[in-house]
Amino acid sequence: MRCVKARLAPCLALGLALGPSGCGDDSAPDPLDPELIRELSLARGEASGDTHTGQWLLAFQVDSCDCPNVEIDANPVNLCAVATFAGQGYTAGLIESGGVFAIPSGPEATFGVLTGAIEADGSFDVASRHNASTVLGPLESLARMDGAATDDSMEGWAGQRLIGEIAGTTLDCRWMGSFVGTRLSPPY
Repeated sequence: MRCVKARLAPCLALGLALGPSGCGDDSAPDPLDPELIRELSLARGEASGDTHTGQWLLAFQVDSCDCPNVEIDANPVNLCAVATFAGQGYTAGLIESGGVFAIPSGPEATFGVLTGAIEADGSFDVASRHNASTVLGPLESLARMDGAATDDSMEGWAGQRLIGEIAGTTLDCRWMGSFVGTRLSPPY
């Protein structure tokens, strides 16, 4: 897990502004690569207990988004607005247990639950790979949050990638940004 963080740190520091491959360097991994997302979502960290379990208010800031607008029933839909977890922010029940951290992707976990490793120092990498297909077409959502949590706050990097088709438009787009979290209640 720490090896993955070390390889991604330079990419994340640059805000991933140089394109979908991460840092613009072919040797750097894409932080939203489907296989990496799967690997991160199954990881377990060294934390013990449930220190960060509880209700949290999460807020997201989008720094970049290359998702297009699509037309559905003659109405334009901004996919950048749809792709950002739950828009501006949401309240969610986060769960930590045995080195695994789980964060719903929105109030109703619309794009699944992000899971992955949390370390004893509060640093975490969580991800999800979710089938978001509808009658409008096959769609997969890859989501990721990397950050650090204290007893009452957290912050870090977040991104989401949509791959598939919607309303006849082929997609492979993403948004990247940051998040902050504030604990609203102690563990359950």
